[in-house]
Amino acid sequence: WELERGDSIDVKVDFAPGFEGRFQVGFRLVCDNCSVQEYTIHGMGLVPSLKLLRLDAEQIMPPLADLLRPNVDQAFADLAPGAVSTRIVVLKNRTALPIQFHWAVEHHRTPHTEQSKYVTKWG
Repeated sequence: WELERGDSIDVKVDFAPGFEGRFQVGFRLVCDNCSVQEYTIHGMGLVPSLKLLRLDAEQIMPPLADLLRPNVDQAFADLAPGAVSTRIVVLKNRTALPIQFHWAVEHHRTPHTEQSKYVTKWG
């Protein structure tokens, strides 16, 4: 690329740490007039850490509250087909960076949770 006087250019640098810790890398920008500019980029790899504070109205106590990545494996109360039940899970981000995440709800088939059982049993 070429830059005229007063021009600027964006240089994209991706940071994707493979493990936790501090990172530092240097690079050089060499111009055709043999001028060399050296730059250093610093980054920090952090392991996401959430604290489980509450499940519904119940405050969660250690040791479950202190786990690095709490596994919230909770069951819902028995419900009639078509009814709705809600659970509230309160988590706190313990890292210095924002955490983007999504919920994944897994359904484990049992004899009591198959839709066909409701249809045949209750018509």
